Amino acid sequence: MQTAQADGPLARAKREWPPALLAALTTAAVQTPFAAFYGLLAFAPLGPDLAHQALATALFGTAAAHLAASLAGSRNLILGPRPATTLLVAGLLSSLMLRPETQLPDGSGADVGLLLALTAIGVALTGLLQLLLAGLNLARLAQFLPHPVRAGFVNGVAVLLLVGSLPLLLGLPLSADGVLATLTKLPLLLRQTEAGALLVGLVALALGRWPLRWRGRLMPAGLSAMLGGIACHQLLSISDLLAPGPTLQVPARLPPPDGDLLLQGLRLAQEPALWPLLPHLLAFAAAACLLCTLDSLLVAGAMDGLRGRRHDGRRELLAQGVSNVAAALVGGQPSAPALGRSRLHFQAGGSRQFSVALYGLLILLCLWLAPTLLGQVPMSALGASLLLVGLQMFDDWSLRAPRRLWAGGLVPAQRRGLLLDYLLMALVALLVIWRGVALAVGVGVLLAMLLFVRGQARGLLRSSLRGDQRRSIKQRLPAAQALLQREGRRIAVLELEGPLFFGTAEPLIARLRELVDEVDYLVLGLHRIGAVDGTGARFLLEFAADCEARGKHLLLAEWGDASDPRLQALLAGDVHGQAGGLRLYADIDQALQWAEDDLLRRERFEAAPQPARLSLAQTQLGQGLDAEELDWLAGRMQGRQHAPGERIFAAGDAGDALYVSIEGEIAVLLPAAGGAARRLALLAPGVILGELALLSGEPRSTEARAETALWLMRLERAAFEALRHERPALADKLLRNMSLQLSARLAGVTRELAAALAR
Repeated sequence: MQTAQADGPLARAKREWPPALLAALTTAAVQTPFAAFYGLLAFAPLGPDLAHQALATALFGTAAAHLAASLAGSRNLILGPRPATTLLVAGLLSSLMLRPETQLPDGSGADVGLLLALTAIGVALTGLLQLLLAGLNLARLAQFLPHPVRAGFVNGVAVLLLVGSLPLLLGLPLSADGVLATLTKLPLLLRQTEAGALLVGLVALALGRWPLRWRGRLMPAGLSAMLGGIACHQLLSISDLLAPGPTLQVPARLPPPDGDLLLQGLRLAQEPALWPLLPHLLAFAAAACLLCTLDSLLVAGAMDGLRGRRHDGRRELLAQGVSNVAAALVGGQPSAPALGRSRLHFQAGGSRQFSVALYGLLILLCLWLAPTLLGQVPMSALGASLLLVGLQMFDDWSLRAPRRLWAGGLVPAQRRGLLLDYLLMALVALLVIWRGVALAVGVGVLLAMLLFVRGQARGLLRSSLRGDQRRSIKQRLPAAQALLQREGRRIAVLELEGPLFFGTAEPLIARLRELVDEVDYLVLGLHRIGAVDGTGARFLLEFAADCEARGKHLLLAEWGDASDPRLQALLAGDVHGQAGGLRLYADIDQALQWAEDDLLRRERFEAAPQPARLSLAQTQLGQGLDAEELDWLAGRMQGRQHAPGERIFAAGDAGDALYVSIEGEIAVLLPAAGGAARRLALLAPGVILGELALLSGEPRSTEARAETALWLMRLERAAFEALRHERPALADKLLRNMSLQLSARLAGVTRELAAALAR
């Protein structure tokens, strides 16, 4: 009874609410000034007159996003404007302001209300795209963006933050100038620097780099920098030694959000004159959706380690989409989780989902009850914090790669690959800096697609070997082995890897058309072909028909049975009946074995037909024996018949005899515990079986079964031992033949190992 009371609602509330409230307060103290500043930065192109509205909409949007995300099921992720999305909004506004469609009729400038409404539509479209990705369960597609492209985005945004933070750090007003303009004006900015503001910024920078301690624990870097900047600013204000510089200009009452922004944006649908703006909004929404989705999935994955449970990517993306639609309703920016603030919130005690909603409510309380508290934050401290964020954003791989290229030790292919990745990263970063994040996102995605197609087209051919380098497991008589060694280059064995689709099929078929001029048999190992689209199926079927017309043989291996979806996709593309002549095999070895058999038939058996049953002289055991020796040996061997599939001996049986097939093939199997036995070899007629166990006296290590109808000759141990005493010369010849077969088998194993290492 006492336990039940201890776990009741009241006790649970007393246990869970204090840490959740502390976590929300801590996160709000650190992040609210940043959210306000990101609002100023995003709407800076509209000028200082709208600074208060920009600040308010950023905070209202952040609060709305958290409340909506929490209700939609997001797990402990703290959202807000991100540097990249902030710059996206600024870039969108800068481009829309120059469009004739947004200008006022009196020619006095752009229609600010329309610009804000269009931005809200762009943010709403971002959320709707995220909801669409979540609904189609395509969230993980965003993670296929190559790392060099991601690194380019991150590094470009880091440079923009660093350069954008300089005027603030120097105590100067926020500027919407680009990187080049800011760097060009840097000497002028340095002459206009306010010494007190610079001192405040440097103190904040130092305390952000080396945070303060509270009760033996390091403060979060952002909170330490902010508190240090505020304290230094207050000391300078009291002492009158230096002018401490400006603070965030926040009125006593912030303007409420405009709830009619989206309704105003409906003018886009009602006025055809505004339709040319739609591509700008869609490009913005696509770029923002990609960046926000990447942040959501990466941060959620990183937080799994702290929370001790896996996240639901679809659920998180659904919540983020809802949060962005909610932010758009109050004119906010696109929001996405950040690892730093999410970790800060969790480590401060925010382990429950409702603590995220508490954080949003605290921001609303701050807006309504004490907005002037934000007015205590020095702009130079914000500039220092922004500079720290920029420094921490640089991708670690981008910083280490030049040293690795310079140090050497890479093979040429590795060096070329690393250099290509680095150049791609640099290109995307430059596009972010000089042309904006939206264009860089679009170009980066396009380049990622091109690199993917290029990499798949080049990597589809995993290995290529000829028949004299790779043999089937079928063991043959020396004459057949010699012929295959001599003519084996007429067989090509190719293992493919990757998706067979429109971007990879044509380069592959072009390579196969070159190869088929040199060979008669083409074996394709398709186990690693992950998917086949209509274009890939059509190219492969057309190539198969071309091979058949030229008298060549195309053998497709490792596509399982008729239920294999890749095979079904191939057959579905057979509109011209070209699949009728396809040769399909369960594995490469079976296909290679058929090619070898057919090559032997064409080269030898057609010219000199062989009898259905070999004589003892034609076997490996009888090589080099005269007629008298053959008769004597045959008289001491026993003949046996086996039906297909019948066991000859099992693993563990006594090694009391050797066998030679004079008709039919023998399968040598390796038993597997609890599963199907694996076929190790297939012995053609005339090949010796069981000689090692006969010589060593050890039990059988493998199993032998009749692959086809079989006629065996069996030499028992007792007969062999008698032969060694009665006919030592004959025994020496038999031992020599066994040794030749063992050496040929060892050479085959060595050849297979070399071929495997070359794949």
